[in-house]
Amino acid sequence: TGAVPTQGEAVSVDDLSIVMEALLAYISDADTTDAAQRNYRLLGILLALSRAGHCQFLAAHDPSLSARIRLAVSSAPAHEWASAHFEDEFCISGATLRRRLVAEGTSLRALIQEARLHSALMQLQVTRKPVKAVALDHGYRSIPSFRRNFAERFGIDPAEVANSC
Repeated sequence: TGAVPTQGEAVSVDDLSIVMEALLAYISDADTTDAAQRNYRLLGILLALSRAGHCQFLAAHDPSLSARIRLAVSSAPAHEWASAHFEDEFCISGATLRRRLVAEGTSLRALIQEARLHSALMQLQVTRKPVKAVALDHGYRSIPSFRRNFAERFGIDPAEVANSC
């Protein structure tokens, strides 16, 4: 038939042979140090997927500013986060950062605290570290402040989570 299927339409395995060719070409270049050549092969895979009717990746969107900030903070929760870091990272002014976060119904301080607390919760659940060490690992210098914020957020003292391991 040769027609390109529309998004959501079933695609037969035969239609994916061109995708396999693109994948094999990419794999065959695995040892190349030429970044342009590898990028060219990746674009070939995306083009083959699109031609086979798998265009969903074209509709992907940037995560919200809040989500990107949470991700950054979660990667280094003890870091001394400041507005300037995110302004540089996302190439926006401080006023724009604040305005966009207000539009998303949050603030930088709230996002940093939320990301740190969620990361701390996870660490308490999967390790046997004492609460004091977890608090320090997540940027808290005051253990009582960590306990208070944790309890407000999750409704349980962090020691109870740590002792449940």
